[in-house]
Parts: sequence; structure tokens; C-alpha cells
Amino acid sequence: LQVSPTSRAAYRSRLKKFLTWCSHTPWWPEQNRPSPTIRCPRMRGRGYGSIKTTRLVDQPKFSSYYLKPSEMNPQLKAEIDKYHQFRTAPHWPNRLEQPIKLKVADTEKTMILQILGWLHRFQGFPLDQLSLDLIITPVQLKSAQDREAARLKAEEAKEDAEQLFCDYFNFLEQRGARSLYTRQHILCVLMAVAKFQYHR
Repeated sequence: LQVSPTSRAAYRSRLKKFLTWCSHTPWWPEQNRPSPTIRCPRMRGRGYGSIKTTRLVDQPKFSSYYLKPSEMNPQLKAEIDKYHQFRTAPHWPNRLEQPIKLKVADTEKTMILQILGWLHRFQGFPLDQLSLDLIITPVQLKSAQDREAARLKAEEAKEDAEQLFCDYFNFLEQRGARSLYTRQHILCVLMAVAKFQYHR
């Protein structure tokens, strides 16, 4: 037809699209033939084992510091259970927030047990002394007879909590956990523990 190369390319493109559409219709002859089985060659093993155990970077392997349920004293178990109910129960006296989902509460519990495990394994606290009071120390404010002494005690508890948080974050930094999201999540959990400790 003596058409230009540009027009030929356009015709060729339209014809290819038309043939592609035809190949997906039930009346196309190729539809009645069995599709060929394509076999992929198996990858030859190199002896590295599972990809989960293959280390890609030279990073030191740290031991777990999570506090196991078998290591929890009865008082701590009762506190953790009460905290879990405080966060998930539909209604709770003096709680100012809506309940959270069980999955979120389980994540918070895991992070609390990590902090308690760090207190035991790296800060030297015995198992029988582990309590939520070590994370956030409750101070009686409303029922205190000496308000000035209670205020000083609360100020001391605040400074102890800040020091504890900084020491824990420094510990995480040494282990390579430098994510701001992780730090924010831990602070949210610590705030939830404080609300539980002071909900009365």
C-alpha cells in the first residue's frame, strides 16, 4: 500500500492487540488444545540451608531477654492479668479510654515482659521483686495527708521513670534497635502502664 513506516507500526500494533484478544475467546482454535506444561529447572543447592538461617549481614546475635511466664512470680502474674483486663474489658472503673483489641493487648504484654526481663537480666532485679511498680511507681496523691511530701515523692518517681526509660532505650540502641517507631510504641505502652497504675 506504500504506507509510511509509522503507519505500518500502528497497523502492526492494532493487529497484535486484535490477535491477542482472539486468543482469549472460546472459539479460537488454540483454546481447544491442552496447554503445554512448562517445567522450571530446579535450583541446585549450595549447602546454605534454609533462608531463615542464612545470615546476609555480619551482625552480632543477641540473646533473648524476654521474661518467660515460668519466671513470673504470683504477684506479677496477678498484676499482668489485671492490666490486661484493664486494657480490654468493655467497662472498667475510672478508665477514661475505650478498650483495646486483644491482639494489641497481647503486643503490649510482650513489650512489658521484655522490659521486666531487661530489669532482671541486665539490671540485677531478683525475680521475686519484679513488678509493674518498678516501671511506673504509683504515688498516693489524693489521699495523702502531707501533700508536700507526696509531691516530692511523685517528683522522685518521675525522675526514676525517666532514668529507667533512658537506660532501656540506650540498651536497645546498643542492640541495633534505632527505629523511632519502636521507641514511640514503647512510650505508648509505658503511658498505658502509667494510666493503669494511676487509674484510681
